[in-house]
Order: sequence, then C-alpha cells, then structure tokens
Amino acid sequence: MKPLAYLAICATILLSVGCSENLITDEPRQTDVEIEPGTEDTERDEEQDPASNEEQEPEQGEENDPETGDENDPEEEWPAILMTDYIYFNDVAESFDYPAMISGSWSIEMADNDWFAVSPDHGEAGDLTITFTALTDNLSLQMRTTTLTVICGEDRWDIEVKQREHQLYRDFDFDFLFELSRRGLMPNPHSQSITLEDIEQLKQITELSVFGAYSYPEGKHLGKLTSLKGIEFFTELTKLSCWGNHITELDLSHNPKLKKLSCYNNDLTRLDISNCPHLTYLNCNNNQLTQIDFSNNTELRDIRVYNNELQDIDISKCVPLRNFNCANNRLTELDMSRNKHLYYLTCFNNPGRDGLFRVLSWFDNETIPTLAEPTEVRDSMKAQFTTKSWTYDGAPVAIDYIKAD
Repeated sequence: MKPLAYLAICATILLSVGCSENLITDEPRQTDVEIEPGTEDTERDEEQDPASNEEQEPEQGEENDPETGDENDPEEEWPAILMTDYIYFNDVAESFDYPAMISGSWSIEMADNDWFAVSPDHGEAGDLTITFTALTDNLSLQMRTTTLTVICGEDRWDIEVKQREHQLYRDFDFDFLFELSRRGLMPNPHSQSITLEDIEQLKQITELSVFGAYSYPEGKHLGKLTSLKGIEFFTELTKLSCWGNHITELDLSHNPKLKKLSCYNNDLTRLDISNCPHLTYLNCNNNQLTQIDFSNNTELRDIRVYNNELQDIDISKCVPLRNFNCANNRLTELDMSRNKHLYYLTCFNNPGRDGLFRVLSWFDNETIPTLAEPTEVRDSMKAQFTTKSWTYDGAPVAIDYIKAD
C-alpha cells in the first residue's frame, strides 16, 4: 500500500473514535435489555426504597379462604350425643324440656330413685326433646342428687341431676311471714332466706298476737291474714290471738302447750285443737264452724262458740267448764249434765226440736242455780242460765232443762 493511502485510512479511524467518545460523555448510553411498559416506575421505586424488596404480608382474608379451606386439615367430627350435662331443680316438683341431637339409636341408664323421671328414655337418631321431671317436693334439708347416662352405640353422655334442699320460707303463709317480719321475729319474706336458727327462735316464743280488726256494726274483718301456716313452729306457744282476720282453717296440732286462744271474727270452717290438752280459754265467736272436737280439752273453763254453724257439740269431757256461750248456732239440744261447775250458759237462737230446746243438766226448770259453786277466785258468784224463749225462723222456741238420772 502506498504511504499516502495508509495515512488517509488512519485519519478516518481516529475521526470515527473521537465522535463515539463525544456521544458517551454528552448522553447516557442505551442498553440492549428490553424493558416492559409500566415497569420503569417500579424498578425506580425499588432503587429508592430498599424496604420494598422485603416479602409483603398477605391481606386479611387471603390466607384462610372459608370456601377453599385447608386441604391438609381433616374434617371436624361432631359427637354422637349433644345435649345438656347438668340439670338443676328447685325444691318443688317441676319439669324441664331439653333439646338433644343424637346420631343413632339411644337409651338412658339411670340409678334407682323415687323422685326423678325422664321421658322418653330411648329412641332413634335425630333432633329431639327430652323431658326431665322432679316428681315430688324435696322436704329434706339436704340436696337430692342422681346421675343418668345417655348411650348411643359406644358413646356415653353423663348428666348430673340435682334438686335443691327444702326452702323453709315455703312452710309459711306469705302474709303471716310478713307479719312476723314486721314484729322482728323473722327475716323479710322477700329475701327467702329463712335459716334453722330462725326456726329455733320461733320455738322460744310463748305469746303471739297477729290480730287484725273488726268493724262494728258492719261486721267487716279488717285484717289481711287468710292463713297461719307456719304456726306449727311455735311449739312453746301458750297464748295466741289472731282475731279480726280472714283465716279459714286453723290447725294447732303442733302447739300442745297452748292455754288461751282468741280466733273470733274470722272465716274459720275448720279448727283443730285436739292436741291442746292444756287449753283453758277458747273464743271462736263469729266464724263458720260446723263442728269442734273437745274430747281432749279436759281443762277448758271458758268456751265461746257464739254465731257459728254448729249442729252438734260434745262438752262432756270439759268437766271444769264454767262459762259456755253457744248461742246463734244450729243446735237441736245440749247435754251439760257433767259440767256441774258451769255458772254461765247462753244458748238462745238455736232451732231446737218441736219448739223446745232441751238441755240435759244436773238440775231442772224448778231448780236452776242462782249462785255458782265456790271457786279459787271468789267464794260465790251469780249464776246466769238462759231461761227466756226466743224465735227461730219465725217459730217460737222454749228452753227446757231436764235433770239427768
């Protein structure tokens, strides 16, 4: 090659290299990697915020999809028996219905008892209702307990059953208990918290007054009491006053020390004093009594049964009797032949029989006593016996004293 031509080629190469260097220094060079549209900003952000390169937390709800679930978890199995495992009754007879879900044929095993029952006690699979029943009140002061087992195939379901111990407040009429509470003798009945200690205090009481009021001349009883249920705890009671109420029955069979009873102006249809042998005074005027048993009241000295519904009365065992008022009843006759201490008798306004009210006595119409026999209180007193006739249902009735043989 000629020298001149060689120089021309070298000059051309140098000129070309110089132009390339000018391009590199003036503008950034382009790479040969292709960049997807929309990723330029992402890459630039990653360069500016290194923390963005860390693994992001999944949003709430993405990890546990309720529709897809976890394929690795086994399916949840329901028990063969699903129902209550505890039953609690109050101290009274009552029933409860409980739902149950049982997957197969089932039956119930239960310990022998006389106070609890269940129905049905066997059946087939399904959703059902089982009735549990306390058959009787729990009258003891101890809680009742028993157990039963529901059996379905090899599955067993134990149920504990309890009945509350007897609640003492149930042994009292509410209004009577309220009156006792007002007098500071018992807790407030609304608290339902009577204890054995409270009962023991009642056993120390000897006199009790829970009388109401009586409106004259209307004859209205203004007291609120209709029952003295609970009086049986007053075992030391010697004097009871409950007049002027609306009491319909009075059972004093648990009050053997009673000596004086005032229960007049009530609505009594039944009075039990058969276990009150020391009773000396009884006033049950203005009630609705049809009979009274005096066979065990051998110490009675004063009996007042005026204005009742008595059709017969036996006072033969009341030998010490001194005062007897049986007027305004339905008696046809009267035997007081053994009541020789009697000095006061009022028996008018009874129907008698055939116009006569016959009284068997220790005297006759000609020897009616005018003085009573001497007593511990006084040597003598004026005797008063009914002698005048009266009218009953428009017909005259005369009294006839007949001396017993």
